Amino acid sequence: MVQRYVDLALTDVNERFNQISDKVTLYFGVLERNTPGLGSPKLKLEANQDRSVVLEVNFHGAAINPAYRYLSESQLNSFGLAVSLASATHFNSEFPFLILDDVVNSCDAYKRPQLIELLKTHLPGVQVLLMTHDRLWRDLLHKRLPSWVRFDFHRYELGVGRICEPGKDFYQRIQDELNRDEAENATGALARYLEDAAQELCEAFEVEMKFNRRNEYTLDPLLNGVRTRLEKKLGATHPVVLEMVRVTQDNAYRNWGIHCKNPESPITSAEIGTVVANWKALEAHFYCPKCSGILRWNEPVFQCECRATVLKK
Repeated sequence: MVQRYVDLALTDVNERFNQISDKVTLYFGVLERNTPGLGSPKLKLEANQDRSVVLEVNFHGAAINPAYRYLSESQLNSFGLAVSLASATHFNSEFPFLILDDVVNSCDAYKRPQLIELLKTHLPGVQVLLMTHDRLWRDLLHKRLPSWVRFDFHRYELGVGRICEPGKDFYQRIQDELNRDEAENATGALARYLEDAAQELCEAFEVEMKFNRRNEYTLDPLLNGVRTRLEKKLGATHPVVLEMVRVTQDNAYRNWGIHCKNPESPITSAEIGTVVANWKALEAHFYCPKCSGILRWNEPVFQCECRATVLKK
């Protein structure tokens, strides 16, 4: 009787996975796009060992089994997330609703944009309730999913319930700081945001950076890298290049970082407001208004994934 139960259970697992295997492969491929040679995840049934259900993946043409001995924790989490999303959308097709609570905690930083792409591109008909404590990913979500309804949860009060307010993106939050004339706080927030934004642009534009053993790049070399790359591919007289040069050479822009690290130096909300407005206008050139995706270098142009927005000579 025990063996018969085990056989039936394994058969049921196999049949169910076969139903979602195409989706699992697709979702896993999106999440692991930047891992060369990794794909084709499968569930293998091994009734003669402790782990009856094991993962197998294809790595540069070779079947790796069991995969947990070779893959990183983040890669294994990609598989688990792919299975969870595929199962939820397939077996609950009449109730397309997902709750995702801090699903990026075990994801490498470079993989987080892929998860947003997966949600946006492959789950458009699913209602998603997504919660996160990650500040950087929250700002990325605001950029890539502008149509989503956003809330900031502050606390929960007994007898009252949750205390929340409409969620704000970076520009709305920093404007609140400026409206309160809290220039120092605004400068610190701007510093963190610009370094993150510059790193994202360097990656998307395939900027070559001088090697830094500590992998620490300050804002100045990052922005110089972006400017140099744009000049090389678009030409020095391209309007976007000229705007990039103007913004990054502006005195207030060049000096605000010093004030951020030395709060005794006076800096005004008006100065920071100018930097924010200039950067916001410049940044708009690098994102597609249709798909909200960042433009990436795709020889011979910079373009978004939906190809609706292009930067070229």
